[in-house]
Amino acid sequence: MGFGLQYAADPKRLFLEITNPYLPISSTQQSEKYEEIELLTIYALILAVFFVIGGTMNLLASDVTQADYARWGHPTWFPYLTGILEWAAAILLVFRATRLLGAALAGSVMIASAGTLIINGEYAYSIEPITVLALVAAYAIIHAKMNDEERSDPSKSHITDLKAQQPGNIVASFSNARLLENPEL
Repeated sequence: MGFGLQYAADPKRLFLEITNPYLPISSTQQSEKYEEIELLTIYALILAVFFVIGGTMNLLASDVTQADYARWGHPTWFPYLTGILEWAAAILLVFRATRLLGAALAGSVMIASAGTLIINGEYAYSIEPITVLALVAAYAIIHAKMNDEERSDPSKSHITDLKAQQPGNIVASFSNARLLENPEL
């Protein structure tokens, strides 16, 4: 079977490999682990969508948005900086290898947003960034806990044990630093 054709019959596998670069290619893992990873991936992607929407709204910076930022004492370019940071957080949240960094950036943006609103006495409006901050923090804790479990118990790892592979059976993958087992090459 050709390199790309192996995914035609299993689009779920392709999705998991693109969004989770540390998954082993062999399908020996239990389906519960895939479901756990898939739910965490969906959670991260939902957060990413939120930050894409928020970042786009800041990058488009309507007159109302500009007036809000001016009222809070920020310069006219600040909504654009905020939008860029939100988009950067969203992009980092898409890829498993950078999700923790994306969560840290997203959390920082939400802390700044909530802080700005609280300092300016707009307590009711601070509920949204505080809620999103809690969701981002929960994601980061779950993500970090899963990584700690993988480091402490190698049998739970998503990283293929390359030492167990035969040298001639490994080729570089199209996505990131992942390696694929492909005996036909």
